[in-house]
Amino acid sequence: MKKRNFLAIILCWVLLLQPNVFALRAQAEEAVISKIMSFDGGDDPSFQLYGGTIVEGVDGSNAVRLQNGSGTATQYVDLGEFDVGTRSFSVSFWYNISEEQVMQSEYCALLSNKDWAAVINPGFMIAMYGEPGTYKGLWIDFSAQGNSGRYYLSGQKNTDGRWHAATVVFDRTAKTATYYCDGEATGSFTFDFGTDGSASTGLHLYLGCDGKKNYGCLDTSFDEIRVYDGALSAEGAREDAMRLLAYRSAQELKETYDNYLSGGAVNAAMAEKYYEVSAQTQELLDSGDLEGAYERAHRAFGEVFGMQNGEVLTSFNVVSDVHIDGAPEETYPVVKVYKDKLKRAMNSFNQLFPQTETLVLPGDFTKNGKGMDFDAFFKELNILNRHDNVLIALGNHEVKYSAAYTYDDVKEIFLEKMSRYGLDGEEIYYDRWIDGYHFIVLSTEEMEQKGGGAYLSDAQLQFLREKLAENAMPGKPAFVILHQPLADTFPLSSKYSVGEQDAQIKEILKEYPGTFLISGHLHNGYLDERALVQNEYGVQFDCSALWQNELANQNGDYAYHVDVYADRVQILAVDTLHGEIDYRYTKIVPLSTLGAQADFADLPALRYTDAAGAEISLDETVYIVESDAQDWNAHAITLELEETKKVCGIRYLGGETGRVTAFDLEYSADGKTWKGIAGLKEFVGSDGYKVFRFAEVTAKYLRFVPLSSTLLTGDSFVTSVAELHAMGGV
Repeated sequence: MKKRNFLAIILCWVLLLQPNVFALRAQAEEAVISKIMSFDGGDDPSFQLYGGTIVEGVDGSNAVRLQNGSGTATQYVDLGEFDVGTRSFSVSFWYNISEEQVMQSEYCALLSNKDWAAVINPGFMIAMYGEPGTYKGLWIDFSAQGNSGRYYLSGQKNTDGRWHAATVVFDRTAKTATYYCDGEATGSFTFDFGTDGSASTGLHLYLGCDGKKNYGCLDTSFDEIRVYDGALSAEGAREDAMRLLAYRSAQELKETYDNYLSGGAVNAAMAEKYYEVSAQTQELLDSGDLEGAYERAHRAFGEVFGMQNGEVLTSFNVVSDVHIDGAPEETYPVVKVYKDKLKRAMNSFNQLFPQTETLVLPGDFTKNGKGMDFDAFFKELNILNRHDNVLIALGNHEVKYSAAYTYDDVKEIFLEKMSRYGLDGEEIYYDRWIDGYHFIVLSTEEMEQKGGGAYLSDAQLQFLREKLAENAMPGKPAFVILHQPLADTFPLSSKYSVGEQDAQIKEILKEYPGTFLISGHLHNGYLDERALVQNEYGVQFDCSALWQNELANQNGDYAYHVDVYADRVQILAVDTLHGEIDYRYTKIVPLSTLGAQADFADLPALRYTDAAGAEISLDETVYIVESDAQDWNAHAITLELEETKKVCGIRYLGGETGRVTAFDLEYSADGKTWKGIAGLKEFVGSDGYKVFRFAEVTAKYLRFVPLSSTLLTGDSFVTSVAELHAMGGV
């Protein structure tokens, strides 16, 4: 149950009972809440929720999920009249949205009182914007009556599928608008509407669309909407967000622990410490000490997950897409910014992991691939590096933008620079055995490729085949470094992948599912579970760009540390800006899930049944379900095997419409008692078979429950499945 300051609650209700608080508090010296909606009951009865689904918020209380298609919004919250006039005002709310949702539409309105059909229309708009397939960021738009222009802020990116607190302060006295994310100021703009430029529109204030009920958010959850009369201070914005920060930190602590637990990386000491700090954090939350709870949970990550479990057999550091530019710093100050990013990353490696001897850099280490860019990068690297082994691949930026160079020129420069690190051959692809583990580095061999893709010669492809076969052992990982990822693996990978040779590379990797493919190129940012994909081609790992990112972690500043144990591979996120490990984003791959491909095959199915128990066919006909969006269980499919088997994956083929993107998966020995399979379950990409692997279980039944689909029509979701197969274990 939510705990609020009692006096604040009383004040809120007093204000809500007044007919027009803005008319009574012109130019208030302190920001005072005029509207509040929490979805917990007791909200102003004039507020109207149209459609939407009540879901659990970050603190365990109610929140609302709004889902709209294109055009007029059908799910939104009407917060009533909003006669702001020429006064200062502030708005805040908690929201949870993912890039995939934003990238399906050009605009996604969050909170607004303006007609957004024309940007110069009076009023304000807080929205996500982009274009199909590309996310550009948060958009804050502000205009006033009688003015020919408008002011806006763009590029803020907080769409990682987690709860965030958004606060926007419109200060008419200072003539500034400031955006706070989670209590921290991250962007602002200056405006001048004079003294009589009114931001009133005659429209209501809406959550989930603009003031005309257009540009509806596709799929966003909201909680704790507050509107303030007056300009909220920086301290007020921090306090406004503290409830979320405290509860979110406690939640992330549990999620991280569960992640370690499912990966088999929890020892007795870690468990004891986790339960101790969890109890302490909960006690602080219950007492209302939100700042204390936040600090305790935040500090607990290092205390709990910093405890080693088992012997590290080999380790390496990874940093990608640093984009070093050789242009003069005095002319282009941003050049120094990116050199400083590289320095912070290398210093973080040296301080946090002084015993690690291997550095991996999967391409785009230069900005434009010019000789001076190579010089600038290797000058920095040669000074900062403390690793014995340096493994670097060529990215598209090394070969794409070199107008003054041929590919042979780039190759010659690269080989000369890498000779310092033991590359003494004539090719830009090579391999190393380090601590008994195989590292294979691949690089593009041509200049411009569509989407920045790679070209691997027949000789390089044969090199990959031969090296993967060299001393290959089931359950023992090998590491392949290639700048470009495989298609249909990560967000944006369908658009920006290895390119035309994708199928050839997949065919090779398919024979060695214990391979880890480490890539960059996409600039996604650190995207939680979506940064790691395990399928029939092995394990693919998407490294965020240190330079900057298009989706999450816009400013970059993340690198990685990989530890290889006897039973698992563990990937740690390194926050290079603060020089610390961000344990929230730890990835753990149990080696038991890396089997020989021959053992990973379809298991015979006895029958398929729908949610009502009726038998259905999935081999040749497409099974289609259309139902209310709130009832995903209506889409469930149960697969019964011919006999009880060891199962470690499923294979899915979507129909032409309504392909499943996220799902739940359960298993049972008797069809009565069910257990869930741990971990986030998503299918990325659109075409062809999708394979999801998991730690081996013994089962006769699998239950597949779609949670999201590519087709949303009004209040209905459509899902379709052409084939669904269980895959055999190791």
